[in-house]
Amino acid sequence: SAMPWKAVLLVWAIAAAAAAAAREAVTGRAQLLVGDDFAAGVASERLALTLVSGGRLALVAEASNATLLAALRRSALRQSLVTATGELRHSGFVVDGFTVDVDGGTERDKPPRGELDARKASLRRMLVIIAKFAGFDAVPCSKEDIAEMIWTGTSSGWSTYRQFAHFTEGNIAFSPYVADTQQLDIVGPFSVSLQSKECDPNQWADLLQAAAVSAGVDPSRYQHTMYVIPEVSDCSWAGLGTVGCSYFCETWIAQCQYPQIYTHELGHNLGLMHASANIDERGNVKTYGDPTSVMGNKWFYTDAVYGFNAAELDLTGWTPPANVLAVSSGEFEVAPLNQMAENSELPQMVKVYNSFSASWYYFAFSTGENVPFSGKCCVHKYSDSDGNTQFITALENGQTFIDAFQRFSVTKLGATASSMKLVVASGCEQRMLHVNATVSLYGQHFADALLGASGSNDSSAAPRWLLQPGENAEVTFYVRNDDSPLCPALQFGVELQATGRRAW
Repeated sequence: SAMPWKAVLLVWAIAAAAAAAAREAVTGRAQLLVGDDFAAGVASERLALTLVSGGRLALVAEASNATLLAALRRSALRQSLVTATGELRHSGFVVDGFTVDVDGGTERDKPPRGELDARKASLRRMLVIIAKFAGFDAVPCSKEDIAEMIWTGTSSGWSTYRQFAHFTEGNIAFSPYVADTQQLDIVGPFSVSLQSKECDPNQWADLLQAAAVSAGVDPSRYQHTMYVIPEVSDCSWAGLGTVGCSYFCETWIAQCQYPQIYTHELGHNLGLMHASANIDERGNVKTYGDPTSVMGNKWFYTDAVYGFNAAELDLTGWTPPANVLAVSSGEFEVAPLNQMAENSELPQMVKVYNSFSASWYYFAFSTGENVPFSGKCCVHKYSDSDGNTQFITALENGQTFIDAFQRFSVTKLGATASSMKLVVASGCEQRMLHVNATVSLYGQHFADALLGASGSNDSSAAPRWLLQPGENAEVTFYVRNDDSPLCPALQFGVELQATGRRAW
């Protein structure tokens, strides 16, 4: 029999109340986790909240709500404290809205560890925990292998510790020892049983931290915790790192045999996204394509050691602001980017802002053996929209870069081992048209003589020669247009005139 309408209404009301009760608000610091599949050149992202009340919560947005997802991602890049609203489901917390705490949160939501700005804290403490997952192959690296790659140095002489100390000019260094014991900060392998074989890095982190505590290790003494784990087929990444984690930083290393994976993932911890490539700004962006930075993936195929590009060094403050020159036009001289800033009397990079693309363009060069594009002017671009830097091109002497919107141009005049000269022009900057002549007369060669310049009809200063009847003279003209590259072509003419006679 049909249900009475009052009963139907009551069932609907109970269901509506249950749905309303399922919707809730949670508050925490937005967290972005970036996974890196270097071989395939593919990056993946996860969003989470580190809750004020304790614990972590994976954030999920419906596929149709791309705008909300992008806004939440930007909040994570800024390490914002947010209150998200939505429903808790098996897949995670499905967000339908959020607000940002403009005050940045209270002290109680900031764990008592680490500096407020990880990027400029010179000495960082990191705990490395090796995992042994039941039912999976063991990690193929020993404690000694890992210590060599992170701290003591590989056969090439480089380690993660040395890379950061060198390329950040001492702004960042990862302490290798527990201060009171002089023991390397590596523990494990700890055996843990997983609830499932799904890719769940947060679950693994919680289990491994608990195992470390049981072994008498206090993870709260460290600003960074790195989990060296077996490869899990459900995870596509070789490494995973939280981005911009001032208070509590985590990385997961699934392919421990590659030294620069450690450096790359710690770069994410310190606020860096990826070093991509957009060759000549044609729009074919490759996520890891920058051949000058460890935040790309070119190192994955070579034994070369990579540092950071000019945009990354400026964004992090690792290159002093006094060595970064923001300009709109003019001629400038810069020192090599890989020269110690304290030893340089010149700026180490020039940057130009383009309001049409809301982007900064960077121009810098490095010198030395095994340095990508040694002596060339590397052009990079950075936009706050996605956090990635882009490698555009590398200029030889005499070559010019013009931005995609044709708003400015930069010409590399030349470079030595100690400096590079650039000319920056905003739009079309009209300059002089130089006209010179080389004259051979009476069997003698006369030096170049300036005949005139654009914008002037005064020929009174032009040189004159006597030519006897039957004699010949050879005149060679050299013309140079010094207008900036974005100016239109200039029409010109040269007139020879005999005194008192018509012009030829």
